[in-house]
Amino acid sequence: MGYRSDVCLAIHPDIVPEFMAVMAKSEPARELCWTHTAERQEDFQGLKGALFFRWEHIKWYPNYEGVAPINEFIDWCNENEHHDDFRFVRIGEDDDDTTTEGWGFDIYVERQLSY
Repeated sequence: MGYRSDVCLAIHPDIVPEFMAVMAKSEPARELCWTHTAERQEDFQGLKGALFFRWEHIKWYPNYEGVAPINEFIDWCNENEHHDDFRFVRIGEDDDDTTTEGWGFDIYVERQLSY
């Protein structure tokens, strides 16, 4: 079965060309982003050319062929100080397993008590 996560990635139009270059080099990453498994939006949050991807209940393992190039893109964003140009959020199954990177979009984790 494996450990599952909910994941989203939003990309500012300024860095979409870099993202598309990553996609061009990796068929598994393209399949991950442009198949039925991903929710996609263009012009995300009203920003023309912005891309948004969301995956629910996915095995987001760093060494998976489709995931590794996306993680490399996120690393590129951080290394090149594009923090305002993307937002990545991953929520794992465990209560304390949350990853957030970048701050370019209004995407937040909300936790609440349900009973």
